[in-house]
Amino acid sequence: MPDLKLGIHYLDNSRWRGENVSTAEVEATVSNVLELKDASSYGVEIPGTEGRAGMVAIPDPDGDLDLAKLYNGVCDKLPSYARPIFVRRVEKLDLTGLHLPRRVVTNVI
Repeated sequence: MPDLKLGIHYLDNSRWRGENVSTAEVEATVSNVLELKDASSYGVEIPGTEGRAGMVAIPDPDGDLDLAKLYNGVCDKLPSYARPIFVRRVEKLDLTGLHLPRRVVTNVI
């Protein structure tokens, strides 16, 4: 398996395949589809591709995330270029003092 280094960038918008994607719209859609309080959407860089692919972090402390419901909901409500390609299940979202998703730049190896 190749060694991929994905640069993760938290922005208000990202660009994927020549289209601008509103991370706020993706977060709201995912949250509504799964009936969640919060979700975090951001773009990740994939080597050899243009723009940043969509990733969504979803709090799933009990491990009962309904992926079929997520898939059907985002396919129904978001254009194909705005649909998250990656889903990250997390225990909880890191929030700022204003209860917004923490916007940081990190690297994942």
